[in-house]
Amino acid sequence: AKVTPVVFYDRDCTRLSGQVWVPRKADPNSQLPHIVFTNGSVQAPQAVYVPFIQAYVRAGYAVLSFAPRGQGKSDQQSPDFKQGSNLGPDVFWHNLVDAIGFMHSKPATPHPHQARCKATYPTRSQDFNPAWTQIDTERLGIAGHSLGAMGVSVVQGYGAPGADPW
Repeated sequence: AKVTPVVFYDRDCTRLSGQVWVPRKADPNSQLPHIVFTNGSVQAPQAVYVPFIQAYVRAGYAVLSFAPRGQGKSDQQSPDFKQGSNLGPDVFWHNLVDAIGFMHSKPATPHPHQARCKATYPTRSQDFNPAWTQIDTERLGIAGHSLGAMGVSVVQGYGAPGADPW
C-alpha cells in the first residue's frame, strides 16, 4: 500500500494521528470503497492492527486507520482539558465520526474541524484527505477493535429511529 501519515482534529480540537492507506496498484482515476478503522483502548498502538489493515488494502479498499483521543500518538486531552481514553469512552464513537469526516474531506470541502482548530497547536495537520480523489464516499465501511468496535456499534446506530443523526 501507499501509506500517508496524517494528523487531523476532532470536534474538541484534539490532534488525532492516523494513516491513509491506498492499494499501491490502484488506478489513480478509480474511486475506491473505503474503511475507517479505529483501534482499541489501553494504548493498543496502531502497529498491532497492520495485518488487518493490509488485508483490507489487498481486497481493494482505501483505509483510514487512526487512534482515538488518548490512544497511540493522538493527544490525551483537548485544549480545554477534556480527557480521552477509556476514562471517556464516548471519544471512540465521536472520534470515529470525526475520522469519517476527515476521510470524506477534499480541497473544496476541507475537514470540518480544521479551520477552527488549526491555530491551537503548531503541529502540521492536513486540511483534507490526501487520497480524496480516490475515495468513493458512497461505499463506506467502519471497523474497530475492542472499545473501537463499541464505537463502531454506536455509530452504526446513528440515524436509526430514536438514535442521534449523523
